[in-house]
Amino acid sequence: MKKHLFLIIFGLCLGFFASLGLDRVLGIVLNSTGYFMAMTPNLNELHDMSEYTITAKISSQGIRNKEVTLPKPANTYRILALGDSFTFGEGVNQDEAWPQMLEKELNGLEKEKKIEVVNAGKPGASPTDIRQICRAYVDRFGIDSIVYAMFADDLNQAAAKQQESDTFLFKIESIWPTLSRLNMKTIGFTRYIDKPDPGDTVRMSTDNRKKVENLLHRDPSVLIHMQSEFRKDFIEGKINPAVIINAVRTPELPVVLLNEDLRNYMLYSLDERLRLFSERCSRNLPVAVVFIPSSEMISEAYMKDKEGLGFKVRPELTKISLDTDLAEIMKKYSFHFVSALSSFRQDACLDCYYAYDGHLTPLGQKRLLAVLLPFVREQLLK
Repeated sequence: MKKHLFLIIFGLCLGFFASLGLDRVLGIVLNSTGYFMAMTPNLNELHDMSEYTITAKISSQGIRNKEVTLPKPANTYRILALGDSFTFGEGVNQDEAWPQMLEKELNGLEKEKKIEVVNAGKPGASPTDIRQICRAYVDRFGIDSIVYAMFADDLNQAAAKQQESDTFLFKIESIWPTLSRLNMKTIGFTRYIDKPDPGDTVRMSTDNRKKVENLLHRDPSVLIHMQSEFRKDFIEGKINPAVIINAVRTPELPVVLLNEDLRNYMLYSLDERLRLFSERCSRNLPVAVVFIPSSEMISEAYMKDKEGLGFKVRPELTKISLDTDLAEIMKKYSFHFVSALSSFRQDACLDCYYAYDGHLTPLGQKRLLAVLLPFVREQLLK
């Protein structure tokens, strides 16, 4: 009886460890062959919002970037640009997003080799999504270094993910990260309710209207919390529904940074996400992290617009800085760190953010580039 019990336990343990090995090997194979992608490939997105209209073309490789040549040509240095919509370039044309501008500027300065900056930014990407995007492209594209543009909201998303860490589903995903998402080739959430066909053009206001209809069906009181001048654009899908949802459900979101306990928890949660990023993706590659502040951290002039959407804001936000804390975290993983906070604050940068949308304008992207260009040259290309 004891022998049979031992064999059963031994078999279960052997099967468990074999499944771990299978998951890791499968991840390497699928990522190297392009199974996982940041976004739906071969798609045109028309972003027709109240403050801007731009078209984003998603390549066959699932990124807002020209097709990346495989294998990597000789004498080419490739930088993988990671982040959320601030890297993707929400609100600006493709050549106005910082990864594309950085590539152009670097090639004008570096003569010995060709520099390619691959834009793998994905709107709404959390630090966990960014780690998975990194894994999907870093080996496949032959990446030499990484630039991670970290928006202020990444701290909130890291904390939300940390709170999920005790759930059963989270533990399953942690043990078998590849097997648990085989049926979801697109990393992270998909913003389309109806899946488009390759080559389709998706009008974002149409997609947003569907989300607004669903939201109002569940909670019609949303409109009560919103100033009247925003309601028409919101109903027509001209304002990002996620912004309004956050304003209604968590209006205090912008001011959580002023609470020391909550701020420390967010920094701890971000630290955990970066530890996994270092272990599972960046490994020995040079990593540069740039911190992008939210508009309410820059000037009180932006706060009126936030209040109009339903958020709570306080003037103290324009004085707070996370730079020292973030630099300490980055040091643990040998990541290079620079913050755009002081650069944006020096003149209030009043035309750097869209008032309601909150993303960087073309001028804001240029301001970010001015911070990044000397930093990348010194830390990654020296």
